[in-house]
Amino acid sequence: TEQANLAEVVQECGHRQPILLLQPGLDPVAQVRAAAEEVLGTSEHVEFLCLGDGQGQRATKLLQNSLTLGRWTVIQNLHEAVDWLPTLEQLVNAICSNTKLKVHPKFQLFLTSASVATPIVRSCVKLVHEEPAGIRSHLRDL
Repeated sequence: TEQANLAEVVQECGHRQPILLLQPGLDPVAQVRAAAEEVLGTSEHVEFLCLGDGQGQRATKLLQNSLTLGRWTVIQNLHEAVDWLPTLEQLVNAICSNTKLKVHPKFQLFLTSASVATPIVRSCVKLVHEEPAGIRSHLRDL
């Protein structure tokens, strides 16, 4: 199942490695909650934020709090907050490479976006799900 795959990715990549979920049609909330249940034994410590106008500052605070409290954080719809992406890129770079930055061992960052045209992608593990093509496309091939 997708949840088991996400839980495996979390366990393999480590808490300083953000995970970019590129999975159109799948609910990241349900996926991350299920993975948290499997990895942490609970989904109580998962925070979600959908980006939109003016949400960048709120996302920065949420991310900083989650770093110290050891929460899983899902920041959805990066494509909706293009102006905030440079700030997110700085935070992600610090999380990934600044060993002096204290990051709680239970912290995990998940990002979602409709597009991947951002430098942040280079710092992330990418989990991609493609929908099956469907019966009609297979029939055309016959």
